[in-house]
Amino acid sequence: MMRDKLKKEEFFRKSLLFTDECISEFEKILPEIMKQDGTKSQRVINGCNALMIYYIKKVNLEYSLGEEISKVKESYERLLIYYSQAWSMGQGYIELVRILSLGVLLRIDKSQMETLENKIRQEELNDYFINFLLKAIDKEWEMTTQKFVFPNLYENVKSIIEAKDNQERIFLLKDYLENRWYQIHNETAWHNSHLSDQNTYYGYWAYEAGAVAKILDLEDGDLKEQRYYPFDLVH
Repeated sequence: MMRDKLKKEEFFRKSLLFTDECISEFEKILPEIMKQDGTKSQRVINGCNALMIYYIKKVNLEYSLGEEISKVKESYERLLIYYSQAWSMGQGYIELVRILSLGVLLRIDKSQMETLENKIRQEELNDYFINFLLKAIDKEWEMTTQKFVFPNLYENVKSIIEAKDNQERIFLLKDYLENRWYQIHNETAWHNSHLSDQNTYYGYWAYEAGAVAKILDLEDGDLKEQRYYPFDLVH
């Protein structure tokens, strides 16, 4: 059953078909380029970047369509390979939060996160929320700050995590989803993409909200019909 309520199944099927064709093309030529240039050339990085973008789209499209979670996980694991290779601080903080949140929701093994973890350490990215998500994947990850690298984005999430009990957490999470989440992300490329005639829409999902609920083991039945909440992934 479709999880997204904004577009019809045909829209997503068409978009997924195009995305799969692009992935197939790039995955065909990337090994050749690696053979010619070695693994660290700019052409290889560009190829990984392109595949990362297509796989991000694929994961979202499959989830929006209502595909089995095992299928979404398969696509995510491919995404993680390219994302880990291409990642740098310039990739964007919000995207990193979403990638790690999906890692939590899909119960990704810490060994699959190792390359990305090493890069985050090298870049000395020390952020409250990034640490919170990584700690859920890798128990040995050190939580070393109460601060956010980009204030004004996820402070509301911190207040959910640090609320005095689960009842208050659910209340705050509901408020975050209904009144804050979409607005917080108004600078992202996907914001308002459902209005575009370029077929760039792939669903609006607050993965980080789901990851927080999963980590804190919240009773989230009231959020099942909330349009941004990835209920099936949490469960």
